[in-house]
Amino acid sequence: MKKIILIVYILFSSIYSQNNLFKAHPYGTLGTAESLTASTSTGDVDGDKDLDIIVANGRHWAEQNRIFYNDGKGFFRRSRSLGEEANTTYQIPMADIDNDGDLDLIVANDRTENQIFKNDGNGNFIFDHYFGKNESNTRGLCIIDLNKDGYDDIVVANRKSQNYIYYNNSKGHFSKGQPFGNHDEATIKIASADLNQDGYLDLVLANRNGQHNRIYYGPDYIKFSILGSDEDETRGVAINDMNSDGILDIITVNIGAKNNIYFGDKSGNFNKSQSFGKSNDVTMAVAIGD
Repeated sequence: MKKIILIVYILFSSIYSQNNLFKAHPYGTLGTAESLTASTSTGDVDGDKDLDIIVANGRHWAEQNRIFYNDGKGFFRRSRSLGEEANTTYQIPMADIDNDGDLDLIVANDRTENQIFKNDGNGNFIFDHYFGKNESNTRGLCIIDLNKDGYDDIVVANRKSQNYIYYNNSKGHFSKGQPFGNHDEATIKIASADLNQDGYLDLVLANRNGQHNRIYYGPDYIKFSILGSDEDETRGVAINDMNSDGILDIITVNIGAKNNIYFGDKSGNFNKSQSFGKSNDVTMAVAIGD
């Protein structure tokens, strides 16, 4: 099965395709032109069988995050604020953190505490608690059940500050974090999978600021290996079997450099790689699909 890599990038000149796959619709705008949106996430938050959109706004400047509800026809005519606070938000992934059958929201904020909002089952989100540290430069969250207790945990990517793992207490609450890696890793995104087939989930860190990307191996996340070079300014990472050999591969995307696919082998090594894109691309994110 062929895989398609979708990359989001910024170019300093406008490029127009002769065969546009997507066209703008006058009712298809979300938010305002002034919004400093860092990312979006999609999921059926109100249980009506269509995808809604959560918009993470702010980055370094406090703004209001928004929920846009799908009307069933792919338009979003109803929206509301997420919580009462404006925040410096980079990402808002969705996950059922309390295993009650609906999607909750985890908010990643820059230099202020991260937040948990729980769903009441009808797409209404109630603030539950803060987690993380005020001084953390949180850029990304990886939501996955690391300790295999049936509840999702949170791995926090902090740029130029300590990264943490927050284990779920089985009630959707996250308190004391477990630090891992170097205290000043400039991590932007984290992806997770069992890369060396030992039965434990591993963590792949996308680092920038002239730092190598790293793989930290479960279950204790102390042992690590280097991925790529210190010339990579990596902004995104994904894991998938790109060559259909039954072994997981790692995709990293960079700013000011070509992007890379690192092919895994049966020993859990990633010595073989292939570049794609241009050396002056400014790639900000990656998603994998067929």
